[in-house]
Amino acid sequence: MRRLAAVIPLLFATSLYGQWTFGTRLELRANYRDSKEAKRALAFPFPASFLPVGQTTGFLETVDAASSSVVLYGLEGDAAVLSGGDALALHPGGFVYLPGDDAYHVAAGERPSRLLIVKRRYEPYPDLPAPRALSGHRDDEPFADTDVPGFRRRELLPTTDPAFDINMSLLAFDPGLGLDKVEIHDEEHGLYMLEGGGQYLLGSDWHAVGADDFIYMAPYCPQTFVAGDDGGEYLLYKDIWRELP
Repeated sequence: MRRLAAVIPLLFATSLYGQWTFGTRLELRANYRDSKEAKRALAFPFPASFLPVGQTTGFLETVDAASSSVVLYGLEGDAAVLSGGDALALHPGGFVYLPGDDAYHVAAGERPSRLLIVKRRYEPYPDLPAPRALSGHRDDEPFADTDVPGFRRRELLPTTDPAFDINMSLLAFDPGLGLDKVEIHDEEHGLYMLEGGGQYLLGSDWHAVGADDFIYMAPYCPQTFVAGDDGGEYLLYKDIWRELP
């Protein structure tokens, strides 16, 4: 159970026959909800694109942080991820993976920091323990060539260990180059454009994308990408090793 209470001092003024008098009063405002069971509708008019499909209202509810794995990727500045007594440096291009039962704290360094955080409710694999925390940098290993010349990728997390239910990859394209086919997957995807830009196909519509743009792709959404004159690179998320319900 959680209770939130606030004592708010108020200053008010009134005018009586041209003379002003001042006074103060205290107001006690409280909100109560069961953080594990209840959720409360919010009055803020969220745009439809911010809400799940078919939902018209946002809700305040507690997410069980202990059941969600987290990936943090450094975009700018210097930061540290504090978890389990360890301080993991997070410079631009650095990444940290934390399993669902690891509490963490992020502290900025001497310069302001900008991070990308991907959070996913962890789905255990039968008879396997959850992965351990993992950290590294994009430059720890070179990008690998693919069957498409000018298209390279770098895997940040293990792809052959079914204990991981999340995959994070860096995809890089030379100018004017793109995927060689329209792809349809049974996994959900999300991507964040790190550099360059181009045109991204979602369903039957093409969209211009550039650095700092984000795209979410639901399962079975037809999609492909063609880089522009400056090439393109994006960080790609998808779920792996888990069957659809």
